[in-house]
Amino acid sequence: MIRPLPRQQPSRLPSARHCPDPQHTEDLSRLGDEITEMAAHLAAGTCQLLELIAIFDEEGGWQGPGIGSCAQWLNWKCGMSMGTARERVRVARALPALPKILASFRIGKVSYSKVRAMTRVATWRNEEVLLNVAHHGTAAHVETQVRLYRKVKRIEAFAQGNLVHAQRRLCLYQDTDGSWVLRGRLTPEQGALLSKALDAAKDQLFAEHQQVPEEVPAEIDSNLPIDKVLPYAFESRRADALERVVEGFLAGTKSESGGGDRYLINIHTDT
Repeated sequence: MIRPLPRQQPSRLPSARHCPDPQHTEDLSRLGDEITEMAAHLAAGTCQLLELIAIFDEEGGWQGPGIGSCAQWLNWKCGMSMGTARERVRVARALPALPKILASFRIGKVSYSKVRAMTRVATWRNEEVLLNVAHHGTAAHVETQVRLYRKVKRIEAFAQGNLVHAQRRLCLYQDTDGSWVLRGRLTPEQGALLSKALDAAKDQLFAEHQQVPEEVPAEIDSNLPIDKVLPYAFESRRADALERVVEGFLAGTKSESGGGDRYLINIHTDT
């Protein structure tokens, strides 16, 4: 870890117009070295700050009356704007999973601007490539690399989505014993919608069966839930739920699905 530099007043150099000798060039070179060294100290200090923020955020130290997030606490206690505070928390959360970037950041070898850009797309698989750009290029080069990487990932995600959509299948046939066999492959959206419908139908069936029918033998405790009285397998109950969904559709209870707020499905992606 780089130790803090002692406070000192910046040296005043004479103007080149009055001092064109080689000594002036040497003094300017020394001043440039001081600036880059100080920048490295600032980067290392920022890394220390972010590591503290990560611990503080994970342990919930920011929690208190009227405080809704760690970013809000930083906005209040450290005078950061909300946008800056959110970015600091985001980067702080991302760094523990990126050991190579973190190690380089700790010694001030890369700036916060470069780290902030890299953490938008960095993973343990690509952090070494991004670090190579950061070590040999400017922050603008890193930003360009990140934009290109995100563009490629969007193209790949779009192609993958088209492939998944093209592979959707649903097969239904009757077996020799008269039972029906259902096999399929659905898109993430279709699968989530079907799962949500089956869960709702299964809950409805369970609620209807909470009151044990009178024909159940007296020796069975009527206070037991239905899945204890009639211990059907989960797959069997899901088949019953599918029947309820189909019955509802055939009965005309399914309304037009044009409304955007009728169903809420969360789709999670890595891009």
